[in-house]
Amino acid sequence: MKTALFFKKCLNKSDYFNRYNNLKSYGQILEYKIVQTIVMTPKEYNDLTSNFLIKNKYIIKYLNQLIMDSNDCVFCLFFTTNNRDGFLVYPSGYNYCRYIAYINN
Repeated sequence: MKTALFFKKCLNKSDYFNRYNNLKSYGQILEYKIVQTIVMTPKEYNDLTSNFLIKNKYIIKYLNQLIMDSNDCVFCLFFTTNNRDGFLVYPSGYNYCRYIAYINN
């Protein structure tokens, strides 16, 4: 099972990486499964990673599938431009990027 370090309510990618580099103890290591990979244009990806706290149409579309199962595994969307690296999003029932993790495959 794959795991990643998730942080709650990051403002943007800079906030995420600041927490990742300086405040790891505030994050949660969670097992995850990817429900859907969303390949975005560089502009769309930049818009997403500039403000994680806005309503997201992809999260709304897949919200019913983005759950935490009985084993505490989160089902996420994977936002990327290249299918290798990007952000995992677990919205925890909300329509924005509530829990974020960066992965580099």
